[in-house]
Amino acid sequence: MPHAFTDSPSKGWSVALSNALKRHIRPEHLPLRELAARYPTTQLDIADAVILLHDVESYPFVNPLIPKYIEALVLAGSTGISDVLLSLLQHSAFVKHSPSEHEESLASVFPSLEEQVFSLLRVLVIKSKLPASQWRSKATTFTLTRWLHEARKINEREVGKQLSAGLMAAGAGAHTGIFESLCLLVISIFGQPTFREIEKQRWWTSRKQAIAVEMQSYDANVLQWLQSQYTGHLQNLTKNRPFRVIDEKGIPIFADEELLMTIPALRMSHTRAGLFIWLNACLCARPLTDDASMRNHVLVRYSENVQEAAAGLIVASFDVLTNAILGGDSSRVIRSFVCNKLPLLLQGLFSFAKPNASEAAIQSTLSAVNMEPLSPLTAGATGARDVLKKTRADFLQACVMHTLVSDTVASAMSPEPSATTAKATRYTREGLMTQCAHNTARLEAIIMELDGMQGNAGAIAGCLIGIVLNLVTAKDTMTLKSVCNVLLRKIELADVLLQYIQPADLLTPLYRTLDDWVHDEDQSEFQPPYEEFACILLLVLAIHHRYDLTVLEAGAFTADGFVAKVLFGQWQSYTTAELSEQQIAQLSKWIEGLYATDEHGETTGIGDEVMSHCPPQAFYVLVPTLFEQSILACKSGQMSVETARGGQEFLLEPFLLPSLVGGLLWIVKRSWEDHADGDILLQILDKLLRPSSSSQDMQVMHKAILAIVATPLIKSLKILVLQRPDKRKEAESLIAILTPHLHRSRTLASRDPNEASTKGTIDQLRKAVKELVQWATGGGQGTLPTYKSTVIHAATSSSGYDAVLQVIIDELAVQTSAHRGPIALDICTAIVCAPAPSSYTSLLELSNSLVSTPRKTLEIRDMLRVHAANVQALQELPSAEAAALIQLSRAVAAQSAISPSALVSLSVPTAEQAVTDQVMKDLGLTTEGATLDDSLFDPAATFDNDTDFANVNFDVAADATLNLTETQTQDINNLMAADISGMQIDPSTNMFSADSIVFDANQPVLTGNDALMGNSGNVENAEEDIFAGLDFEQETMDFNFD
Repeated sequence: MPHAFTDSPSKGWSVALSNALKRHIRPEHLPLRELAARYPTTQLDIADAVILLHDVESYPFVNPLIPKYIEALVLAGSTGISDVLLSLLQHSAFVKHSPSEHEESLASVFPSLEEQVFSLLRVLVIKSKLPASQWRSKATTFTLTRWLHEARKINEREVGKQLSAGLMAAGAGAHTGIFESLCLLVISIFGQPTFREIEKQRWWTSRKQAIAVEMQSYDANVLQWLQSQYTGHLQNLTKNRPFRVIDEKGIPIFADEELLMTIPALRMSHTRAGLFIWLNACLCARPLTDDASMRNHVLVRYSENVQEAAAGLIVASFDVLTNAILGGDSSRVIRSFVCNKLPLLLQGLFSFAKPNASEAAIQSTLSAVNMEPLSPLTAGATGARDVLKKTRADFLQACVMHTLVSDTVASAMSPEPSATTAKATRYTREGLMTQCAHNTARLEAIIMELDGMQGNAGAIAGCLIGIVLNLVTAKDTMTLKSVCNVLLRKIELADVLLQYIQPADLLTPLYRTLDDWVHDEDQSEFQPPYEEFACILLLVLAIHHRYDLTVLEAGAFTADGFVAKVLFGQWQSYTTAELSEQQIAQLSKWIEGLYATDEHGETTGIGDEVMSHCPPQAFYVLVPTLFEQSILACKSGQMSVETARGGQEFLLEPFLLPSLVGGLLWIVKRSWEDHADGDILLQILDKLLRPSSSSQDMQVMHKAILAIVATPLIKSLKILVLQRPDKRKEAESLIAILTPHLHRSRTLASRDPNEASTKGTIDQLRKAVKELVQWATGGGQGTLPTYKSTVIHAATSSSGYDAVLQVIIDELAVQTSAHRGPIALDICTAIVCAPAPSSYTSLLELSNSLVSTPRKTLEIRDMLRVHAANVQALQELPSAEAAALIQLSRAVAAQSAISPSALVSLSVPTAEQAVTDQVMKDLGLTTEGATLDDSLFDPAATFDNDTDFANVNFDVAADATLNLTETQTQDINNLMAADISGMQIDPSTNMFSADSIVFDANQPVLTGNDALMGNSGNVENAEEDIFAGLDFEQETMDFNFD
């Protein structure tokens, strides 16, 4: 080819390649070496020569030899990727001007040169036919970024035309092939694992953010508008190295949402064990069974499916009863729940269901409940079967009474003659209050019926609270004393009563009575008012002790009033310097009345003169001081012990008997060793613990007092035995008196002293989880494992919430690796969501916007939220543990939601609400203008608002896949075929390590259009100077195409 025909080397290349194209010379026959020797020029000039071979104005399609020539030139090193892309950018008709309608129609039929060049270069990169230095360079990165920018602007012009023409629909256009092939080329280069090495180049740090922004904008504004299958791929690329920001140690920094996206969703099974665990916790201590909260839990659990919620509740109730029978615990409270509370809950659930829906659900569910949990030859099998069948019969009769099932169906389901239960009359709260208004005997009889199994306990509870409120309002303390006496005679009735009310509903009116007690010094006699005060006070003390109520659980009382001093002042004694003159005078009168003797050596007793100048509140505040002064008088010899014993016998009279609580608890706090008065205290205790009176009222009250003081007093006496072995006989005789009164409380505190060890409680918890998972895996068909909610309390008390949470997470991770994840997740979620008295807040309290409910004690759920909120810390955990933590947190958050149906039910007037409204009114609070907080109508809202989780979305990628392998080198079509079912997590690895966390470029980002389009606002500013100051190899290149 003579040199004389050309004006320059670049022209020589153009002429040579043009002649070759005209002669249809195949690319392998091109004399590239000769051309390079004859016409030495830049690689960009050679790229221009081959790109300009295509004349879009003359030829409607691309000559197939042109891409072949480009491939040959690139492979021979005559030109490079960056030169080809830059030349294509400079001469592309697609970039230079808006195509005509004719050209657009051709573009939809024939692949353009741009599309073919992009595809050609992508194949060369993927098949590793080019050295990495060609595509991992500053020039190639810049040119690709400029192509993304120009293509985005072209798409914006096209979209603008469509919008102007009234074509609002997004979708594929005439140049979709160019846009998508450009995207795939970028992925093939930027997605190469070895492309990360570009971060070693000094210019990369200052430019990578601008490049990432351009990629994100192209993805959001071009691919999304085209509804391309590759939408989100460029977004994911920017989340990996080398675009990812790294810390000072070279470790990539991930946003919280990005880390959470790597946690796969874990479907939760609704196992039989899950609801059993939760309901067991509701009934194992103080009943936590308010209607709204229970309905809410089951409706949320079963996604508002009333039939499933009812069935689950019935089965769980009988499971809890079976568990109590097999564990040797008292089943009375649980039987009452099944027969009295459960029908009311079912009635509420089916209130909006179809007619006869309840009968079908109860019939199908109850027929599947096993009435023989033990094999016939096992010890106790007969007793367990009889209790279950009797409970089933009582439950069915209660359902008949509440019109949940027909009498025919009930008889068919419980055919045993021995199990038949007589039909009961259905009570109503209003009817009972009318009957008991002026009939104390009827009121006492009704209260005793709380222990019945006829389905009327709810109405009786409502009546009782209504009567108490009326009596308090009318200041009828005589009748109120009778009510308190009935409950004191059988304090276990409170366990049933509290299934329908909160402790504050009963206690708040009694607090007000005690705090506002009027003491008239001019009245004719003082012993009856003292006795009425004593009965009310003792019931308050007994209920507080039985359920170990905290200040937040106790209800409303005056902060500096009598109740606050007695209940939470720890019965402290005062020195004479700390007492007022009036208190000193009152104390002197009591000492004189108890211990002063006449000429015959007998005490004068407690007369009206002593009580007239001392209100009952003042007396009980002085009781510890009275005991202390008495002991000091005996110790100093001013009074004999016999005199003290004789005087304190007056304290055993019913009208003063509650003073023993203060006196005995004061003795408990007194050191046996420091004060050297052990002999005196033992003799005083002997007198107070062995009453000589046979009065029924006194015996009832004395037993109630011993139940309150037995545990601390026995502990104190055992300390005395250790310090004074010579007093063992006296101490053990007193311990024998107190022992029958132990464990009369219904709290979560462990009764087994061996459970106090840290390792023991943790091991028991781990064992319980394993057994429950195994039982649930078999569909709950085997023998129910013995489970007690106290194991959670014992573990948290001995080891702390963090240790217990760790055990739960570890077990969830282990069970997930054993392919029992959904079952284990349900059980672990139930354990975390199980209510505890100290942290329990009813749905009624949560929805009350008048009074802000103070935060109660911490619970496992709080610790879970704290750990899950610290998303960055997940990178330090093994993958299985991190996944278990987040999956558990998601499940707990979902279960903690508030059901709209449960909220609707709050608007229905109930006995609970009427009681609460009356209490609020009596306390001077008004409900005018009160509204439910809007957040309560959000089904995703959680009960606890103390922790801010606004920036943490545990469900951000419930369907996202976890990619732990570097797959960028695979063909894009193969990557798109990834199957989430094949995903496995290696529990021994850290899923968040720098090299293991990869956001697959071939998986779309789960982000809304608005969020993605929001990036476009910053793109123009970023692209204006995207590579300002860069010194490229070809200094003569002009990169300003604007």
